[in-house]
Amino acid sequence: MMRLSITILAATLLTGSLVACSNGYGVPQAPSISANGWASKMSVAPVELRSSETLAKIHAADRRDQADAVTPGIYVDFFGYGSFGNETIIYGYPDPDKSNGPPVCSVGPINYSNYANIAVDRHGDLIVLVGGTITIYKGPGLCGPELGSITDPYFDVVFGNSIASRNVQGPSGRIVVGSGVPKRGRTHGGVSVCTLSGGCTPPIGQKYVNTVVSVALASNGDCWASGYNEGSFDGLVYFAHCRGPAVPVTGGPGDGNLDIDANGNLVQGPRAPITGGGLTIYSGCNPACKLVGGPFSFQESGTFEKLDASSKHFVVDAGTDSVPKLDVYAYSTTGIKYLYSISNGFPRLLWDAAFSPSSKE
Repeated sequence: MMRLSITILAATLLTGSLVACSNGYGVPQAPSISANGWASKMSVAPVELRSSETLAKIHAADRRDQADAVTPGIYVDFFGYGSFGNETIIYGYPDPDKSNGPPVCSVGPINYSNYANIAVDRHGDLIVLVGGTITIYKGPGLCGPELGSITDPYFDVVFGNSIASRNVQGPSGRIVVGSGVPKRGRTHGGVSVCTLSGGCTPPIGQKYVNTVVSVALASNGDCWASGYNEGSFDGLVYFAHCRGPAVPVTGGPGDGNLDIDANGNLVQGPRAPITGGGLTIYSGCNPACKLVGGPFSFQESGTFEKLDASSKHFVVDAGTDSVPKLDVYAYSTTGIKYLYSISNGFPRLLWDAAFSPSSKE
């Protein structure tokens, strides 16, 4: 791996967020965390920090179909990071990282009340959902400055903890969130649509998916949610223009993790680590689905995460809580192929991962 001069990255300290930086002497400064925390259990190689501009130059000769001016990268989200296990941290890795190099930047640690989920839009904006607060970190570089935040008053971590967006910024920039709403003494999940300027709408779709597993948002404004309603429904629902009512999808995916590839196909993989039938690809699903490819098995048990901008690769959380790793696969509608793994610098308890920029539909 080419050695590069270390460039100091600006630190952003808003709502407990931190962008990693060097100390000016070429030695990266790690977040200050109690020795009793997860950090004491980490085996982390020294982080060679590089600016977004430097990373962009590294990939300038790469002719993959990426969004213009966005620094290619892979974000990896970990929880249970802090002294009391109540923090999440997000590392940014170069894309590709075939040599299993260290992270190049980080966001966090961020205090949280439960699991954190992440998404990235087409412009490289990183969206972090932590305990009902949605925080956006500005692209096109990795680990950019905080752009703004939204409080989702309907969020409930038990019934919804998923997020998706195509374009965060601008008046039409929408974020789709798995949410919850009190009803008859308990909380029922659904799908909320949030914007930086307008906040979040009340959840829709609770009749079918009162527990939301994953959400997906198409470039035309349609959206989907996978999930279940105990005893009555387990699968996928479709929302035309991401408004109610929810319509159950037929002939298609179950309640696994979702993404949309560059051809508009709905891609679903397991939400829990399983081996057989790892990835299935559908077209339509509005509400009738047509099988396009799969099911394709992973080389080992794992949870499907997200596709890259060109839909030529995707990542799978294939490790364990104590030995986490990401597997990177080649993607096509005719088959998948394992390529390499990333684990350098991983703390324990990997929770989510996403390419920057997101899949270009």
